[in-house]
Amino acid sequence: MDKIKVLIKELNNASNLYYNGKESPLSDKEFDEKLKELQKLEQETGIVYSNSPTVNVGYEVINEIKKIDITDKPMLSLDKVHSAEEIMDFYDGYDIIASIKCDGLSVRIVYENGELFSANTRGNGTIGGDITEHIKYFRNVPLKIAKKDKYIIDGEAIIYDNDFAIVNQNNEFKNSRNAAAGALSLLDMSIVKNRRLSFI
Repeated sequence: MDKIKVLIKELNNASNLYYNGKESPLSDKEFDEKLKELQKLEQETGIVYSNSPTVNVGYEVINEIKKIDITDKPMLSLDKVHSAEEIMDFYDGYDIIASIKCDGLSVRIVYENGELFSANTRGNGTIGGDITEHIKYFRNVPLKIAKKDKYIIDGEAIIYDNDFAIVNQNNEFKNSRNAAAGALSLLDMSIVKNRRLSFI
C-alpha cells in the first residue's frame, strides 16, 4: 500500500508540474512505466485511491446534503470514564483499539463488495448527513478495497496540522476542526478537495 501511495504522489506531482508549464522530473517513458506499475499494484491489491491518476474523479457540485437514516446502527457518543475499571466494563471482552482523541468529526464509511457505497456524518446519532461525494476527496480514503461483503467503518474526519498550515495560509479558519466541519457542509467538491481532509 505504501508503494501505491508513493507512486500516486510521484505521478501527480509530475502531472501538476507538466500542466503548469514547468519541467517534469519524469520523462514520458518513465511516467508511463510508473503508471503501468501503479495500475498493476491496484489490480493486485484491489485498492484504488480517489487521487490516483488511474481514475478521473470529476469535481461534483451537489444541490443539498441529504439525510441518511442510521437507526439500525446508531453512532453514539461515549461517556467520559475516570478509571481503568470503567474502560474494562465498557469493552466487556471485545477487542478494542485505543488512540489519542482527534479533534475532528465523527464519520462513517460503508463499503459493499469492495466498492465505496456511502458515507455519513453522525448528525444526532440516528439521522446523519450524506457525505458520500465528500469522502471521495479525502486524502486517504480508497474508492475500492480488496474485501467482499459489507464493511462499516466509524472514524474521524480531520485535517492534519501540516495540511492545515497549507489550507489556512490566509488565516481564514480558527482551527482545523472548524475547517473540516465546514468542508462537510459544502456543495462544491473542488473546495472540499482543497481542504485536505483525512480519515482516521
